[in-house]
Amino acid sequence: MRCCIQYSGNCPDRAVIRAKHAVVHRRRGSVISMVEYHGTAKIWTDSVENHDELLGMLREAWRYAPRASDGDFFVNEYRHVIVPSDNGAYHYAGVYPLPVSFLIGASVYDGRAVDRRGHPLKKGSPWPWPPLGVPYGLNGGEIRLRSRDALGVVRAVVLTDANHSLEARSVTESIVELLGPGPGVVLVNECRETFGWSLGGRRICVYLGMLPDRGWFPDPLAFRTRLEPVAV
Repeated sequence: MRCCIQYSGNCPDRAVIRAKHAVVHRRRGSVISMVEYHGTAKIWTDSVENHDELLGMLREAWRYAPRASDGDFFVNEYRHVIVPSDNGAYHYAGVYPLPVSFLIGASVYDGRAVDRRGHPLKKGSPWPWPPLGVPYGLNGGEIRLRSRDALGVVRAVVLTDANHSLEARSVTESIVELLGPGPGVVLVNECRETFGWSLGGRRICVYLGMLPDRGWFPDPLAFRTRLEPVAV
């Protein structure tokens, strides 16, 4: 029997999301798009390339997970594709290694930390692209993920509790230096680039740097939970 895998890693808090991936339907068929939120307005930007494999992966996940809203999904720092369901859980759809690019103005954005002319960004520089990433919380000088178990219990996990390495402490200190101790939002994209904002003041999104290989939360697939298929 086919099984749906509930995701036990970071389950994004959708209340703080300013941009996300989504599947939209055009005359030519389904396409991968990005939706940005500006107050009550939404701006949709379709991907530059075709991503039939990703679309197939998402359709398969939606066969077994109770689908939420309008086809939104996330690609995290492990390139895990995760989809929200209508019961508040997230489900794992697979790994997608290819970049998803969008034409923003006259420039192509593919997740890399560069400016509109292709020059590398420096830490603390304004993030020049839509804030498309998976959100983590920043509070009390600590970075936290939000996980949800098979029973629906939501809990916060602190980075330096999940990873006792010096690299994890260095990542935390570097982000706190730029954003303050919180509250704030730290976003991570599929290229492991981080950016975010403090919830006080003007809430300007700034670049926070690339994650080191061993300075972040462990790969959550080692702790995955298998669930029975859900009819949709």
